[in-house]
Amino acid sequence: MARFFDLFNFQTLSEVETVQPTKKPKGKDLSADQKKVNRRISQERITIEHSIGGVKIFRIIKDVIRLRSYQVRDTVMEICTGLYNFKNQRRKQQYASGLTQIMSIDHAQVFQNYG
Repeated sequence: MARFFDLFNFQTLSEVETVQPTKKPKGKDLSADQKKVNRRISQERITIEHSIGGVKIFRIIKDVIRLRSYQVRDTVMEICTGLYNFKNQRRKQQYASGLTQIMSIDHAQVFQNYG
């Protein structure tokens, strides 16, 4: 079953599980557990929104797609999300390799050269 974060009380399909944050009752506070759950939902929602924004770097996604076939629209979206995921994986690999290069530097030798 797919999970869907429903922030606006949309009616969804029966095979989709919706997750909503708990609203604060008037004149009362939320319990600590409710706040934890709301924070977790918020963190996941932000991750999803960043991913959607990242996919929108492709102009074909930002603009109105005038293609009539839903299959072609789905294919375009799949290609763009694949490219976005590829870009993020490469970025993580480059960051990790950069850290190992920095950690392998002999700092004593660097300071000796400048000292």
